[in-house]
Amino acid sequence: MLHQELQVPLQPSTFWTDSTTVLRYIDNDTARFKTFVANRINVIREATKPSQWKYVRTTENPADLPSRGLKAKSLAQSRTWIDGPSFLLNNECDWPEQPMQRKESLQNDPEVKNTATVNTIQVEEDKEPMNKLIDYYSEWHKLKRAVAWILKLKRTLQQLKDERKELSRTIIQAEKDPEKQRSKLEHHMKKYKSTREKKPLTLDDLVAAESEIIKFSQRQQFNEELQALQKGKQVSRNSQLFRLDPILQDSILRVGGRLNKSAMPETAKRPAIISKHSRVATLILSDIHQRTGHAGRSYVLAQLRRKYWIPQANSAIRKLLNKCVCAAEDHWKGREQKMANLPEDRLLPDKPPFTNTASTSSGPLM
Repeated sequence: MLHQELQVPLQPSTFWTDSTTVLRYIDNDTARFKTFVANRINVIREATKPSQWKYVRTTENPADLPSRGLKAKSLAQSRTWIDGPSFLLNNECDWPEQPMQRKESLQNDPEVKNTATVNTIQVEEDKEPMNKLIDYYSEWHKLKRAVAWILKLKRTLQQLKDERKELSRTIIQAEKDPEKQRSKLEHHMKKYKSTREKKPLTLDDLVAAESEIIKFSQRQQFNEELQALQKGKQVSRNSQLFRLDPILQDSILRVGGRLNKSAMPETAKRPAIISKHSRVATLILSDIHQRTGHAGRSYVLAQLRRKYWIPQANSAIRKLLNKCVCAAEDHWKGREQKMANLPEDRLLPDKPPFTNTASTSSGPLM
């Protein structure tokens, strides 16, 4: 302000303060201050540079004299008030050294905004295509149909490959010209594709798709147990499946036990084991729950055990039921009707007992 108002050219200015706290505020470039201090620091930094600010002791600060309540006569006679600190008459190199407190941390300063440290975890994207396919579908039967079509496409492509290889071998023996060989091969393959019968999905396709999904889920959740059984060893005692006496049947991990001679269906005697943490378990439980008309926990568990075995299935089913709106509505308690007032005949003591009602060995009399 003085620089703008005075008509005298000024040399680079130096600003003095007897507050080391203010100097730390001005020098700091990292801390975020509260609103009032932040606004004042911005004004100072817009008009000056931090290097222009220096520290002066309180005893040598002229601005401190009026704040002590001096009389006007004493203030007028003070050379410090008139001329400023005596060291200003010396060369700048002889000025007092600046205190080291200017570089102290502002961590516990009340004017500095508190900072919250947030730790984040970046989960690596699952690049397994099968996992993406399973996560894409929200219904068990739709997932099985999708996998069934993929397996059907795989078989079709394999058949086309075998047919092309066989035709190529036959054409090469009969034709020597490479161009004619290629032309005949493309012609026969086009004819072969057009004559292939396009069949819909069958029950066997869905069963095969379900088996592949179960195998994939088990490889992810129970890989150590699968490797042990494939080597003819027993699963580790530390495994959560040890008490189930698991066996391998058609490359699927199933519950063992003593029900071999039972008349139960094979899937009920040897249910496939699925981890409750897998997406497949969630889809299967949701499918059973919906097919049974949003039944309760016990019934869903009974239906599940006919084909699958999920360790700690009770907690998984309970978690599913807590998220189901329809199941929650079915388990709501009905409201009770508020009873009416008692009749007057039962309340007024103006008549002897049993005037309106009586009882005999044959029953009540009205």
